[in-house]
Amino acid sequence: MKTIVGIDVGKFHHQATILDPEGNVLGGTIRFENTAFGFQKLLTHLEKLVGTKPDTLFIALEATGHYWLPLYLFLLDKRYKVQVFNPYQSDALRRMSLGRAKTDTIDAELVARLARFGKQKETPLPGEEILTLRNLSRFRMELVFQSSDVKRKVIAVLDVLFPEFEKLFSDVFGNAALAVLHESPTPEEIVALDEGQLTKILETASRKRLGNETARKVQTAARDSIGSRFATKALVFELKLLLQQIGFLKEQLEELTGEITTLLETVDQQLTSIPGIGAVTTAAIIGELGDLTRFPNVASVIAYAGLDPKVSESGLTSKQRAISKRGSKYLRTAIWQAAVRSLIHNPDLKAFYDKKRSEGKPKQVAIGAVANKLTRMMYGILRSGKPYQSVM
Repeated sequence: MKTIVGIDVGKFHHQATILDPEGNVLGGTIRFENTAFGFQKLLTHLEKLVGTKPDTLFIALEATGHYWLPLYLFLLDKRYKVQVFNPYQSDALRRMSLGRAKTDTIDAELVARLARFGKQKETPLPGEEILTLRNLSRFRMELVFQSSDVKRKVIAVLDVLFPEFEKLFSDVFGNAALAVLHESPTPEEIVALDEGQLTKILETASRKRLGNETARKVQTAARDSIGSRFATKALVFELKLLLQQIGFLKEQLEELTGEITTLLETVDQQLTSIPGIGAVTTAAIIGELGDLTRFPNVASVIAYAGLDPKVSESGLTSKQRAISKRGSKYLRTAIWQAAVRSLIHNPDLKAFYDKKRSEGKPKQVAIGAVANKLTRMMYGILRSGKPYQSVM
C-alpha cells in the first residue's frame, strides 16, 4: 500500500491530507492556494514528509466543477500518479461518516480514504481533441439552456401582450413568427399593418410556405385579442430585447455547431452510424466519456451518466424509482435527447420503446429504457470500432 494524498478541491484554495501506508494521517492537513505558488507549497510539503520520488505517492482529487484541472495537469507534469473521483463517489463515504461535520480538512481525508479503500487507478488525461470536444459541447449545451430560458420569458410576455399568438404558428420561435414579432410586437400594431405588408413578411420569412391566409388569421386574432392594453410599453421593450437575445444565441449556436462538427471529423468514431445520432450528440458523448478504458463495463458508463435506477429501500423490500441522475449531467442530457430522437429515426429502438409501452410502462420510464439500451449500443460500438448494424 502506498502513501496516499487526498485533496479537497476549491475555487481559491485546496486542502491536502496525507495517509501513510498504514492509513494514519501524516503531518496534519495543509491548505494551499489555487496558484503556482500554492502548488509549489504543496510539493515542498510532500517532499518534506515523504521524499522527492513521485512513484512513492498516489494522489486523489475530488473533481469539483472545473477547479481540479490545473492542479491535475500540474501534478501529472511532475510525474505523480493521480486519480480523479466524482463527487458522488466521495459523498457515499461521507454519508458513512455519521456524526462528523463537513469541513475541508475532513473532506481531504475522506478523499484519501476513498482512494485507499477503493482501487488505486490513474485517471488518464484525455487527448487534446477529446478535451476540446468536451469543453465545446458543454458550452453549447449551456447556450441551449440559456436559449430555452429566454424563450420561456418571451412566452410569459406574450401571455400578457398577445396570448393568442402562440397558437397561430406551429413554431412560435420559427422564422415567420419571429419576423412578425420583430415588425409588430402588439396586437394593435399587427392590426394597423396593411394585410399585403403582413403577407409579404410571412412569405419572405417562411419561404412562401405561409402567406395571405395566415396573415388574415393573425390579424383576426390580433383584432379579437384579450391581451393587455394597459402599461404595455415596458413589456414591448422587454420583448424587443429578448428577441435580440434569441437571435444572438442562435448565431452563436450555429457557429459553435460548425466548430464542433469540423473537430469531430478528426476523431475516429462510428457513433454517427447510429440512426438519429448526429455530430453534436456524438461529440458530447465522446467528450464526456473520454478514455473508455477507465470504465470497467457498460454498467459503469450507465451509472456515470446517471441513467441507472434509483432504488428506495424500506425494511426487506425495495422499489425502483426514477433514474439516479448522478454523474455527468452533460452525458445524461446528450443520451436522453438521442433516445428521444431515436424514436423517430431508429426502427430498432422504436420497436423496443413500443414493446415497453405495451407492457404498461409509463412514457418516461420507456424512454429511460431506450436511453439505457442506446448506451449499451454505443458502448459496444466504441469498444469494437465497428458501425451500427440494424437487427431488423
